[in-house]
Amino acid sequence: MRLVVGSLALLVAVGSVAAEITGPSDACSGLTAALVPLGYEQLTVSTTVVSLTKSQYDKPAGVAVAAFAQVAEQAIRVRDDGALVDATNGLPFAVDDTFWICGPSIGRFQAIRAAAPVALLNVLYYRQ
Repeated sequence: MRLVVGSLALLVAVGSVAAEITGPSDACSGLTAALVPLGYEQLTVSTTVVSLTKSQYDKPAGVAVAAFAQVAEQAIRVRDDGALVDATNGLPFAVDDTFWICGPSIGRFQAIRAAAPVALLNVLYYRQ
């Protein structure tokens, strides 16, 4: 499953449709220049809601316009609309699922684990 979290809409692409999303320019509308790596973080996702770390996506070298995330160890649930995510409320992702987070959704993104024990979320940040 591939999820694209954008500033205007949420797009979930499954199966053959996922093949059409080949990179951030396909996933995140408005990206016209090549992306430059900005940083990486690994979040431990437990029973407490976690957000992406601002110091990782907002740096002197630039602000992230896209983030690529991969779920590890346990399933998680996510939201990017400002409402609180919990273990039963939010979009579910299984282990090894990957997704793009685009634009302002980076700052609103929240995750929580869906089951015990902890999950990991590996995130790569990119600027233009």
